[in-house]
Amino acid sequence: MSSPASGVVVGAFIIKKDRLDVLPEAAQRYIRDTANDTEAKFMRIGRKLDDDASRALAKRLEVVDMTPFRGAWEATARRSRDSLVGRLYSKQLLDRVQAIVEEP
Repeated sequence: MSSPASGVVVGAFIIKKDRLDVLPEAAQRYIRDTANDTEAKFMRIGRKLDDDASRALAKRLEVVDMTPFRGAWEATARRSRDSLVGRLYSKQLLDRVQAIVEEP
């Protein structure tokens, strides 16, 4: 088990703006409202599950402080993301996602 906790978030629902724009306003509003409601529920339930699992694991496992290795992990993640540019997504898309992730 690592401290500080880190992990990968899996799951997304992506609609291109030009596709969303052709839908009737009521459908667009429904999609946005449902996404907002679902996000809030997912975050609340997901955090509770993570907390419960962390408490259970902490009783049985040694906690390893990963702080000294944070730079190496971040560099590896950056190289991994960069290696997929042009194969899985564009540099522009990666930059946009990174900007969103780095927002406070």
